[in-house]
Amino acid sequence: MTAILSQQSAGDLWADAVYQLPDEVKQYINFNQPDKLKILDELRKAAETSREESIKSRWKFTRKSGETVIVRDLFEKIIRWIDTFKQIGDVAVQYDPVHASLPWAGIRFLLQIAVGDAKKSGTMIESLAWIAEIICRYRVTEAMYAQTAGESGDGLRRAVVKLYASILLYLSKANKYFGQKTAERAFRGVGFDATRLDSDMNEIRTAEVDIDRWMALADRNGVF
Repeated sequence: MTAILSQQSAGDLWADAVYQLPDEVKQYINFNQPDKLKILDELRKAAETSREESIKSRWKFTRKSGETVIVRDLFEKIIRWIDTFKQIGDVAVQYDPVHASLPWAGIRFLLQIAVGDAKKSGTMIESLAWIAEIICRYRVTEAMYAQTAGESGDGLRRAVVKLYASILLYLSKANKYFGQKTAERAFRGVGFDATRLDSDMNEIRTAEVDIDRWMALADRNGVF
């Protein structure tokens, strides 16, 4: 699937997503980022280091359902999705190095904070692995959108932009909550409460459902 995305499709939708965000959300997004390849390489190295540490420390946590999650597996997922993303479209990576790099930069920042308190932040790490998967999955959807015209194409494009905006909103709020409160939490011995962001996670899931609906419509119309 190498380089299946056109330069026209890559990056534009993330830029549109940024445009939709209110100013109070944008202030927690760092727009002064290096190119995407550098961010991906840095994130991968950080995830590899964290994976090794999680193996040594045997990090794990328990979900509300009672299921035990091995943190090492989450870091391995992040690494796998980074590699997949780079394989999908290396050419498109160069199109918009600012806006298209933002979600990965957000993941990198939050991962650095979460690893500092990994025993209490397993849920956050799991969320970041899930978002990395979504970014990869809908990069392929962008390729489908780029070749789709008419109502289906327009609807799919709007849905993907909505998803990307939801992801940036989640990362921005997580930055605000976890980033600014780190010192305070350390002083009080309080862990990461990812449930504060549950409603924002639900917005991402809702956006996914909307994309599926538009893709199904395009499929019925014989677009794909």
